[in-house]
Amino acid sequence: MQVYSLDELFAYWKNNNMQLPLIFDVKTADGVRAVHTAALRAFPNHPEQVVAMKVNATLFPHPAAFVGNSRYVHAIPVYTTNMLSSIDVPASRVEWQSYAHTLEINVKQDDGLLQGQKNAARAEGKRIGVFQAIPDGPVAGKFYNNNGSCCYTLAEKFAPAYQGNADTADHRGDIGFRMSQRFGPITTDDPKTTMRVLKTNGRRVSHYAP
Repeated sequence: MQVYSLDELFAYWKNNNMQLPLIFDVKTADGVRAVHTAALRAFPNHPEQVVAMKVNATLFPHPAAFVGNSRYVHAIPVYTTNMLSSIDVPASRVEWQSYAHTLEINVKQDDGLLQGQKNAARAEGKRIGVFQAIPDGPVAGKFYNNNGSCCYTLAEKFAPAYQGNADTADHRGDIGFRMSQRFGPITTDDPKTTMRVLKTNGRRVSHYAP
């Protein structure tokens, strides 16, 4: 399988007159700097109109730290329930929503651990993204770990109780749940099915223009 460089990807985007925003899920500060450099090289006048980066809020709890690594390409901070025990999620979210247009806040169930954070960000006019959990392991309902080892279930990833509350279900794989929560951008490994269902329900927004 051929792996394309960022420069090749950006050249393809320009050569085909595409309008599709390019959003990268970046896990390290080095990766953020690399994407920023390549985006500036490809789009020197308006990189922020083409490229964005999803970054874990544990990597950059405050937007100033991200901007120090990427001045011209914007971020989508990502919040998950297991971050509640490692950073001050409410304080981080307040800071980030003054900078970012979109935040990914992974509410797993109605009134789940992050529901209040999602509601507060939406009240400030922010778009809220989510990750669609789709089993990819060799056994039904199981997922490969991010290091490639096998396997885990969503129930094994529930965060510890926080302020007396706990999640008991994870409905992010359910398109009905995602639509009822009115999430915006959806990160998914099954884009065709997701786009088809969203279009059928009048919720599909297309950015593609060949």
